[in-house]
Amino acid sequence: MAFLLLTVSAIFFSTMEVVSKPLMGRFDPLFLTFLRFLIGGAFLMIFTRSKIPLSVLWRLSLIGALNSVVAMGILQLAVSLGYASEAATLISCNPLFVTLMAPFILKEPLNVRKILSILIGTAGVIVIGFGKLSDNLAFVLGIVSAFFFALYLVLLKPYSRKFGPLVATAYSSLFSLIFYVPVLVLSNVKISSFNLPGDLFRLLYLGLGTTGIAYYTFFKAAEIVGMVKASMVSFVKPAIAVVTAVILINERPTWLSLSGVLVVMLALFLSYERKNNENLSQIRSHG
Repeated sequence: MAFLLLTVSAIFFSTMEVVSKPLMGRFDPLFLTFLRFLIGGAFLMIFTRSKIPLSVLWRLSLIGALNSVVAMGILQLAVSLGYASEAATLISCNPLFVTLMAPFILKEPLNVRKILSILIGTAGVIVIGFGKLSDNLAFVLGIVSAFFFALYLVLLKPYSRKFGPLVATAYSSLFSLIFYVPVLVLSNVKISSFNLPGDLFRLLYLGLGTTGIAYYTFFKAAEIVGMVKASMVSFVKPAIAVVTAVILINERPTWLSLSGVLVVMLALFLSYERKNNENLSQIRSHG
């Protein structure tokens, strides 16, 4: 059951950039991200049964804005300017930024293996961006997006532990849109055209799929196998994104891009293996 849930999450998470790419010429990236979290956040709220204090709600809204407004808004801009598969790979670097932030925010210590994974991941990102410097804005935006998404994950962790990951994600996603309204007004966003039924399907896929169903199945799987094993979905995101980009929107990744994907995945794998070994050691110490 957990494998099926994680498979659903992996497919949705890995195809967000590819599915949204065809909309970039007609939909403003910020407005598209707003619609995605409006649909997905409302969907997640259906499955929440817990109430949170108003004193906590505004904090979750601010933290959620780091994801929906800043990280995902910037990511959508990166998709509109560059290759969807490369944007997907760059956002997958967020665990490396989490590793850097954890000692300062969550008081989790660094070790040699974590530092090694950071260096390897950074090398992979450089490889992906090599040869794309003529369009380096998309590359930089992808890195910035990964940083803020990592910051969102780190700051949300205490609330996820206290109220449950689904509740924390639902509230932070939906109510963060309060901060999106002034952004959209100031940006004067417009939709040049809306093609039925294709665009409607893509919007529902992005909202219900990548932001609603994917989060729901991910957290349901985490309840069964634990958060560490469930987080493996981020490892397959770059590979699936590259394949789907070739099939769906006819992108042609370079050998450098493919090599960079492999290097980043290696770094993420090293980070995961370390966590897995730590959990095994803790089990043995309690045995």
